[in-house]
Amino acid sequence: MPPAPIAQPAAAPEPTPLLQPAQQPTGADVLAPPPELAGWATVLLAGSGALPWVADLTRWGQVAARLLAPNGWLVLYEGHPLNWIWDPRAETVQFRTARSYFDAQAEPNDDFPARAVERFAPGGTAVPRAWEHQWTLGQIVTAVAAAGLRIERLVEYPAHFWPEFPRVPPAAVARLPHSFLLVARAAGPS
Repeated sequence: MPPAPIAQPAAAPEPTPLLQPAQQPTGADVLAPPPELAGWATVLLAGSGALPWVADLTRWGQVAARLLAPNGWLVLYEGHPLNWIWDPRAETVQFRTARSYFDAQAEPNDDFPARAVERFAPGGTAVPRAWEHQWTLGQIVTAVAAAGLRIERLVEYPAHFWPEFPRVPPAAVARLPHSFLLVARAAGPS
């Protein structure tokens, strides 16, 4: 008796995109989201290196608050502002000679993403300059609170996003905060 034919699996259906691609390139401004997103988010995750690229921290806090639904949560996990003042090329924990924790001026970016932009820019193309803002922890907390959100938690951690201080012994690096978690909540119905 011949073996039974092997059943072939059914072809997978074509996936349906959740979002249709734009017909042409578009720009986006995180400080000016579409009005229809107001009150949309029950949880808004932010951070992971995003805040230094925000030019107006007060407005960012207002936008975050506007996007949250009543009783919605803002969860911000971000690099600690103290990382700006430590010298990433040093073999011990030491200050950068030209930086202060309270520097208010934006600084030109001299590592990532500037180096990646330079590397991938087509030849002969002018490479845009990336500018970072050094917000203090007080400025960040104040921007969130001033936007009407209630601060529920602020925790500092020795962990950081990437090996910023490769020459410093790990035990010395772990003695300082390199990231923080800020959890805030929007007001709800009374």
